[in-house]
Amino acid sequence: MEKVKFGIRFTVNKYAWSAVDEFIDRTQDVSSSDIKTRFIEFCEQVKSKEVKPSTLVDVDVLQWFAGELHHRADIDYIICEWPDEPDTVAGGKMFYGRYKKLKEIHGSLIR
Repeated sequence: MEKVKFGIRFTVNKYAWSAVDEFIDRTQDVSSSDIKTRFIEFCEQVKSKEVKPSTLVDVDVLQWFAGELHHRADIDYIICEWPDEPDTVAGGKMFYGRYKKLKEIHGSLIR
């Protein structure tokens, strides 16, 4: 399995912790137990503030994580389903920034 450095700092505040926890909840529909297990382990490391820019991560897990960041940013910031909740909008904006940074660093690996 190819691994790459995560490449970014990821701040885990209340919004991020809850959103990453939701990423884990969304794995219920995934049938492949291998990637599901690795993704959940990575998310738990993120929530525990163990992931640094130098942390090695499986490419498929990084791609999944980036997709989840973009999905959450789309709902909370880009589409802005909760405009009356400034903390949610700010969190979505932060996730969008982290997604764009991952895309900048990892190029075509991130869709």
